[in-house]
Amino acid sequence: MKDGGFAPVAFTKVKGDYVCSGCFYELFPDETKNRSARREQLFLAELQRQIPELWTFLVNWDCPVGSDACSSRYKPDMLWDMVLWYFHVEFDETFSHEDCRHRILAVCKDLADRPGLVLRVCGSGMFRRHTNPTTGRRTWGPTRRFEDKMKRVCAWIKENVVAFIGDETGVVNPNAGDPGSPRVVKIFFK
Repeated sequence: MKDGGFAPVAFTKVKGDYVCSGCFYELFPDETKNRSARREQLFLAELQRQIPELWTFLVNWDCPVGSDACSSRYKPDMLWDMVLWYFHVEFDETFSHEDCRHRILAVCKDLADRPGLVLRVCGSGMFRRHTNPTTGRRTWGPTRRFEDKMKRVCAWIKENVVAFIGDETGVVNPNAGDPGSPRVVKIFFK
């Protein structure tokens, strides 16, 4: 989007345009070399690696859902389109915006108010900061609890999402919410 347009906080301005982080990394690889991956990116990449059945249905990774002027411009962390319903994951690094019902409903509206299933995962205790002794650069790495928590998240997804993946015509998922009102499930929140 050009200067003067709507620029959500999580967008990066490059060469006069605002782009989401996924597009930034794809379009401007030379400008990303000094940036380290966020905990959210590490979690979502591992999720995709552990559940390859979802790859076919991936439509969005940290980008706005709609591209027209009427879209909300909210960015689901990751979104899969299962034809008759959608699956939306939010990895909660800061324990704040991901719980905003207004934000979740805006994404649902961008998806034509179809039934949806939103999984919010609390990242507390999954990652810690590491410092490279040679470069001094700080990056995120997994904790001892990471593997166990990923197994639990993946088991939930396989039971509640993968079991209801259909072909290109779609399969109804009884776990998804009603049209216009997605079901929100929280894991690892106290």
